[in-house]
Amino acid sequence: MNLPTEFEWQQAFTGGDASRTYPWPGEWDARRCNSVEAGRHRTTVVGLYPAGASPDGIMDLAGNVQEWCVNKFELASAREVDDSRSRRVLRGGAWLDAADLLRSSDRFRRYPGPRFNLLGFRVVCRPCPYQKFRTG
Repeated sequence: MNLPTEFEWQQAFTGGDASRTYPWPGEWDARRCNSVEAGRHRTTVVGLYPAGASPDGIMDLAGNVQEWCVNKFELASAREVDDSRSRRVLRGGAWLDAADLLRSSDRFRRYPGPRFNLLGFRVVCRPCPYQKFRTG
């Protein structure tokens, strides 16, 4: 399990449809995610907004917390990974953010280390390269 690359995160958000602004079809709808418009003023349990799921059924990609990606912010290619302590990409917007910061095109950056209740992460589970050798 790893943090997603920015490319993987974007793919999950849009389902591969570059015209999507939000994970759900259509325009902004404050009832589909935990944003400042929701008025909760804190993080919420994942799945509280099922109508805001991505095309692949992934919850809370817009709102709730900004999510860490493994990429350095400064790199030109979203597929490159760097293990240094440089600023990293954050995506998705948080509960304190308004609609314009929860779009598929928005990117944030921070240095790893400080903790805030606006930041979180999700992990990507990739198939084990040795799985084909498993018996059972």
